[in-house]
Amino acid sequence: MTDGRFDPRGEPTKCDRFSVGALKGWEMALENLQTMGWPGQFRQGQYVRITCTRVEPAREANQSDMPYFNVDVQDEPFAEEETGASY
Repeated sequence: MTDGRFDPRGEPTKCDRFSVGALKGWEMALENLQTMGWPGQFRQGQYVRITCTRVEPAREANQSDMPYFNVDVQDEPFAEEETGASY
């Protein structure tokens, strides 16, 4: 995995852990991945691109806004012009 940063040669830097809180939009994106054949776990060496597509405002004062995500997963690096498969 990469952390969205790049080294001096322009190569993405690697990370082995990341955290996303208990966000319903994130959970929904992962559920969509599973309906499209994703086995339910990220594997070491996979490339993952997470894009926040929109944020739905909270409906009540004591609730948080809900971000929605597209999650792209593949075994090879993403080409810069490639949009990838969005789930």
